[in-house]
Amino acid sequence: MADGVRMADKARTSRIARIHCVAKELGFVGNNKDLLYMQVEIATGKNSISQLTIPQLQSVLKQLDSILATKRRSQTRGINATSNVILLPTPDQREHAARILVELREPLGIRNPDAYLTGVAKKSCGKSLDQLNRIEFAQIIEALKKIRSRF
Repeated sequence: MADGVRMADKARTSRIARIHCVAKELGFVGNNKDLLYMQVEIATGKNSISQLTIPQLQSVLKQLDSILATKRRSQTRGINATSNVILLPTPDQREHAARILVELREPLGIRNPDAYLTGVAKKSCGKSLDQLNRIEFAQIIEALKKIRSRF
């Protein structure tokens, strides 16, 4: 029986340690420690990690891991996570923008679609067209769609 209790304590302790590790990676430390306890309360209704059962600890871990995964995805959008190389716009994105510009050419009186696209890039992202990554180019396409919807 004592071995079973020790195993449960060890499992509980390791889950608590994991919660604190994930919380640290999320920045839920120091002045932001309240964010950790807010997540604990959302997941379990309790405001103290030490009061949690193993299933409740698992629930908190699941919630924190979900937040961490979302944070990691948002940090790597437009950037290859393994090599930190900026992913350039795809040919499909460039073709899509060109098709929208063809539609806008007559209603807006666009003489030079490349110059117009460069202007939209400068205004939307503050960068020249050749400096945009995939995500920023997608924003340009969305801006062009909004312009098109007005006509």
